[in-house]
Amino acid sequence: MKLSREEFVPLCVLPILVALVAACFWPVGNFDFINFDDPLYVYKNPVVSRGLTMDGLAYAFSDRSSGHWHPLTWLSHMLDVQLFGLVPGPQHLANALIHAVNVGLLFLLISISSGNPFMAAIAAALFGLHPMRIESVAWISERKDVLSMFFGLSAMCLYVIAVRGARFRIVLWSGVGLLFCASLLAKPTFVTLPILLLLLDLWPLRRFSWAAVLEKIPFLLISLIFGFAVLAAQQAGDGLRSISEISLSDRIATAAVGCLAYLGKFFWPTGFGVFYPFVRYAPGVAAGATCGILAITVLALRDAASRPYCLFAWGWFLVSLLPLLGFVSIGGQTFADRWTYLPHVGVAWGGVWLAADILNAGRSPKVALSVSVCVLLICASMLRANLGYWRDSVALFTHTLEVAPDNFMAHTNIGTALDAQGDLDGAGQHFEEAARLNPTYPEALNNLGSFRARRGRVAEARELFERALKIRPNFDQARFHLGLVLSDLGLPSAAATEWLRLLNYDPGNVQAIQALRFLMSRNQIRPCDVPEVGAAIAEMRGLLNAWQAPSAETALKQQVSAQLNCS
Repeated sequence: MKLSREEFVPLCVLPILVALVAACFWPVGNFDFINFDDPLYVYKNPVVSRGLTMDGLAYAFSDRSSGHWHPLTWLSHMLDVQLFGLVPGPQHLANALIHAVNVGLLFLLISISSGNPFMAAIAAALFGLHPMRIESVAWISERKDVLSMFFGLSAMCLYVIAVRGARFRIVLWSGVGLLFCASLLAKPTFVTLPILLLLLDLWPLRRFSWAAVLEKIPFLLISLIFGFAVLAAQQAGDGLRSISEISLSDRIATAAVGCLAYLGKFFWPTGFGVFYPFVRYAPGVAAGATCGILAITVLALRDAASRPYCLFAWGWFLVSLLPLLGFVSIGGQTFADRWTYLPHVGVAWGGVWLAADILNAGRSPKVALSVSVCVLLICASMLRANLGYWRDSVALFTHTLEVAPDNFMAHTNIGTALDAQGDLDGAGQHFEEAARLNPTYPEALNNLGSFRARRGRVAEARELFERALKIRPNFDQARFHLGLVLSDLGLPSAAATEWLRLLNYDPGNVQAIQALRFLMSRNQIRPCDVPEVGAAIAEMRGLLNAWQAPSAETALKQQVSAQLNCS
């Protein structure tokens, strides 16, 4: 069967485009894990590190401790471990390959909806090679970004086929719904899909009508269901920050400034940091940003008839960014480069059409092609220049400090990395600075307490651990470390009390179990010999009675109980 030119060109362009993007990101195969979320998601997660198991399947759909609910992402990480073990290189490459496939899907989506494969290739390449993609691709923990995009773009491609064809419509629409659900099970990024589909109806499909609105109702219901599930997960994982912590005016200011910052970074990509601490803006800054957003909106609406792609691009950008702007949940940061992964799709798409209009590409194709090649080469060179910062934790967070000074998170993670390398003095300097910059950050207090304890400043360490636990009572490492310093201070019963408290909300905590066994073996928690700690012993007995110990630890529970009986 002979292919038409309209079919032949996309089939030739698609593999070239995917291979080009994959090649640009190929160095990530030599990168290490980083100590920011990667321990939680992969190499220190006891469930994920066992690969694909039945327990892992149950964990994937039930766990909300991270503040997120993304079962397919968990299963994806487990599959990586099953195939490659706890080796970072192949997991990095998996991210890069999924991203490259996403670029191919975006090319198909633009091509079949607009009928212009040449401009579709430019737009897809611009999105895929843009340096703002680095964080979503080079960070193993952001598998959820690329995986959600894979299913989301697949759903949109199937949607265009469904509305353009007359055969198998029920099957195609069912496929759109299933792929939509899969995207949300990876990450709820595409929760705005019903509105994005309406934007597609507006342009380039040009089929917008009340019937088109009504047919999106099932997708809207799916979005609402998953939206409530996400809020529940955020609440369970203590991811929601109260209005008393961040006022509504501060949230609005952050959203307005963030919106323009993300748009500006598309046209002038610079300053790539993994974490930007939350800041409060002066009222004038927020007002100026809001006026900027309104001005762009007015311009897009004014030219909607002559340049509908501008309204499409701006609408896509705003709608897909809306859940990420901080109105509901802010995780201690102002911006995140990874949050542009979906919003920049619309900007790249509409931006290429606008550029072609300005350059009058139909009359000057050589000029348009030359400009396109130059822009893509600049993006690719910037991507490769900044990609290396993600090779390890020290390189990444050192660069982040250059981009965003006074960054408590960067100091925390550099200190943790240096500590793991045996450079305790270097780590201590960063731990001190992190606690100074953010004295209410529990991890910073815990790290500084651990450092001071190892330097023999045990009383100071105790005070830091207690401060961390006042902020986060279920902070397991701070609770365990507090027990250690209490034991060093000659208070074994108080130490055992802390470890039993830890076991009360984390019954399988190996560190606490081993520490209690050690005290038992040395007969250090006999209450009859230490009558002055009777109150602590009474509390300890109550905690022990509430402790839901696993069956394997029944003997330990009985042993502790026997030690506490003053007969």
